Amino acid sequence: MKFIITYFLIVQAFLLSAQNPEIIKISGKVISRKTLEPIPYAHVILNNTSIGTITNEFGAFRLVLPNKYANSTLKISSIGYESTYMPISSVSKRNN
Repeated sequence: MKFIITYFLIVQAFLLSAQNPEIIKISGKVISRKTLEPIPYAHVILNNTSIGTITNEFGAFRLVLPNKYANSTLKISSIGYESTYMPISSVSKRNN
């Protein structure tokens, strides 16, 4: 049985305009919707690319991207869970 991944993303600074306007910095935590437990070693990647990262043992991750990916979509996946897709722009709108 596959479980759906619930993600909790905290954007520390979506566009670091003061430091570097060409960088997107995303960090957050991937958790299970059913248990609310962190999902360690989940993949967080830009959809249809090989650019991404893996969550740590606490489900936390950090991803720094060029601004050209601001309209891209994150794909969050882990074995035993259904993949979840989330537009990067929706992360910005949630946390501004």
